[in-house]
Amino acid sequence: MRSRGSIVAYHGWWTAVALVALAAACTDSPVTPTAPREPASEDGVILSRAGIPVPLSRMNTLLGQITREVAIALADAHLRGQVYAALNTSPYREHKLDFNSYLRADASPLLSAMAAARRGPAGPAPTPTAAQVSAAVLATLDSIIDLEFYMPVPEHRAAWSGDNRLLVAGALDDHDVPMGFNLAGEPVLLRQDQPPDIPTLVVVRNETNFASPKALASFTEPARSPTVEQPGVYMTSSTIIAPGSYEGWSAGNPEFEIHSYVQNDNGLFVDQICSGEEQSGMLRFDQNGSQFNGRVLTILQTGIGTHQVEFQVWENDVGACTPSGGGRPPSTTSDVKQELANFAARVIQVILATGPLPTVLNVLLGLPALYNLVAALNHDDLVGVASFAGPQNGCWPETGPAPFNIVRPTGAIVGTLALDVTYGVRSPICAFTVSWEGTGLADPNTQGAWEARGQYGTTPYTFRWYRDGTLVATGSTYAANVGTTAFRLRIDGTDALGANASSTRWVTITDPNALTVSLTGPSMMGPYDVCSFTATAAYGVAPYTYSWQGGAQVETSWGSSFYSTSAPASVSVLVTDAEGHEASAGAWADVDENIQGCH
Repeated sequence: MRSRGSIVAYHGWWTAVALVALAAACTDSPVTPTAPREPASEDGVILSRAGIPVPLSRMNTLLGQITREVAIALADAHLRGQVYAALNTSPYREHKLDFNSYLRADASPLLSAMAAARRGPAGPAPTPTAAQVSAAVLATLDSIIDLEFYMPVPEHRAAWSGDNRLLVAGALDDHDVPMGFNLAGEPVLLRQDQPPDIPTLVVVRNETNFASPKALASFTEPARSPTVEQPGVYMTSSTIIAPGSYEGWSAGNPEFEIHSYVQNDNGLFVDQICSGEEQSGMLRFDQNGSQFNGRVLTILQTGIGTHQVEFQVWENDVGACTPSGGGRPPSTTSDVKQELANFAARVIQVILATGPLPTVLNVLLGLPALYNLVAALNHDDLVGVASFAGPQNGCWPETGPAPFNIVRPTGAIVGTLALDVTYGVRSPICAFTVSWEGTGLADPNTQGAWEARGQYGTTPYTFRWYRDGTLVATGSTYAANVGTTAFRLRIDGTDALGANASSTRWVTITDPNALTVSLTGPSMMGPYDVCSFTATAAYGVAPYTYSWQGGAQVETSWGSSFYSTSAPASVSVLVTDAEGHEASAGAWADVDENIQGCH
């Protein structure tokens, strides 16, 4: 999910970054954006709710103080019951509460209890009044970013009934290790990547627009009015591997978005449009886990023109997904200059390499180097890049979506986007292919069943089945007795335009007379006893030879189906028949010092 905007972000900074990219490649002097910007969290300063820059370390200290005071306040059973009821009846997703609004409610019992925790036992005069301490707590809140209050782990929500088995944790960033406290206000060591076993309430950076109806758990997307779909690029499915790895457990559900970066006339890539939860109509989709299925507009043809484009998938926490794309907050990390230089060099390569662009697919060429630049300049989590340099298999279906890998700079594939381009010339077109699924290994004289699958080309398809070269069936399915010997099964297919394809596989029949061996012997034996094991071979072709291994000392015995050994007894046997076929078996006898003999 996303924050409603207190960590500083300058949305026009991308242009400034691009303008200095070429210069950065040619100088050793520090890279300074030409456009003014305010500091972001990596600079060590964050704007508070009151709009005042606060050092990050100071803000973490203040959040730790607030979190501890919440924990101490919730030691009161009556107050815990009130908070439990408020969370359970919260109308927002994940049962969230706006922490600042909750504390500022009339006669807030939580604020009073937090003030009491801060005030402590009455001391020598002058002692601040309860109202003064409450005001001080609210002033502390104003020195922090907007916060929300909830239980992000579903198992915790299900397990907690308002009882005192509870922790309270706070974190400014979803990758921070949360600061945890028990109800006595004592620190509890927590992990960033794994929630504790005890139910935990968190006080964390606000990622919810509580003023938006889309934040409500009951929100449903209004039915889209029937319209003629405009030419563009549409996403029909999105798969993210390990979706929870892009933020810590204290941040709750992830929120994935797709940003379309289009190259402008100056050769610079601009985040032109975004598809995600904050959008509406065809641009809106809400993916909080590994899978989304549905038709979503990513960008119109008019937004691309004759330029290049690539699609970046983000787990977005900072800044809303807006119709104009939504900018990325810059950072001052040490690798920015190198990434700017790399990006500039890649831009030069593309400018020199690209000539006339006769088809849309030549235009839709991505710049993977842009990924590294973006990763160096943002506070959100870039999942990966899906570039129109080519689909997974290097070709396009004649109609419908093609799968594109989402790739990280390391080359790791972290997901898939299915993208449907509804304009321009598709090239190259994937060749028509056929395959079949069904019985590959069967017992003799049992029934087998197979189904043909056609891919690409033009539907409808026709199929012909051949068993050891003989036509046995037509249509998309075939069923028959497998007999007693292996055979080749071939499927020939033809698409509507006459393109042909074929696929051949073997169907293997199990041998009921295959060599087998079983091993019998004791399961328990005394520590000084010698016990025997018997191997029984069956099927195959006699005579058999036996190779034994095991016992107190590793030793090998050949030829006999009987084997004796002293404890401890871990025994295996390899049987070979007259035709060289092999089978093996093993056994184990435990040693019991209180018994004698073999049992």
